[in-house]
This record gives sequence, structure tokens and C-alpha cells, in this order.
Amino acid sequence: MERQYLDTDVIHKEESILKDYTFYWLDGKKEVLEGETPSDAFIRAGYGAGALRAVDFFDVGITGDYKWDVEAKTWVKNKDV
Repeated sequence: MERQYLDTDVIHKEESILKDYTFYWLDGKKEVLEGETPSDAFIRAGYGAGALRAVDFFDVGITGDYKWDVEAKTWVKNKDV
């Protein structure tokens, strides 16, 4: 006997909403990754847990709030922001 389903039996998963995250690396590079959460974005980009040690910090959205200070080898907040 074929099983029949009512519409109420069907579970509809909400479509995930991907967000942008800007990752600031310890070597002065920045990279925008996309995911549901920062960790999801990191995984979707193919990074493993070990790469996390090379991330200085991240920001929500596509941001340019920080610039790399070559001499100090650190990120500094833009004065314009």
C-alpha cells in the first residue's frame, strides 16, 4: 500500500540566509566570506580549525573599518570610520 501524506505532514525547511563576514588575518590580508554564521562562512570557504589561529578578528558585513599598519604589523581602526 502506498503511503499518502497530507500537506501538514511535510516539513518545510526555511531557506538559509547567507551573510557576509570580513575576516582580518594576522598577515595583513582581509577576506570576505559568506555563510549563515561566521563559523559556517569559514567552513564553506574550505578552512579548517587550524586556520583559525591565523585570523586576528572578523567583522559582520563587507567592511573596510580597519587598515593594516605595515610597520606595527597590526590592524588599526580607520579614522574616517
